[in-house]
Amino acid sequence: MNNQNITTHCKEQIKAALQALRTPYKTIKSLFRFNEMTEINYSYKTVKDTIREIRFKNATLNCLFDQYNICNDCILFFDNQIDIFHYIEYCYRTYKYNYESHSWINNEYRIQVYTKNDEAGLHFYLSNPDRKKSNKP
Repeated sequence: MNNQNITTHCKEQIKAALQALRTPYKTIKSLFRFNEMTEINYSYKTVKDTIREIRFKNATLNCLFDQYNICNDCILFFDNQIDIFHYIEYCYRTYKYNYESHSWINNEYRIQVYTKNDEAGLHFYLSNPDRKKSNKP
């Protein structure tokens, strides 16, 4: 894949993750209706969560929902961990980096490298979750 294709690929998947934020569960189902999806219902004691996994060509987007079924967090996991470097490079070229929060800033959203155990991805979340819904990026 050449640099132009990599940049386009990064841009499209990051845009998809940002579109999912602040979006109701049912809308996400229709927004990504042409993608393979899996729903995971997690419960432990009093904690109950729903996760919607959305499949892309080389990655999976996990959308997490709040108590009102609004997506408030997304994590983009890559099939090949080397791909994360292309996304990090794209984020540095495209967004302002905030060294205090260790994240890139895009209007009302933040993008942060996510690592846990042997997984790595990009974490998308709201800069100010209490703000009312605004226009999508």
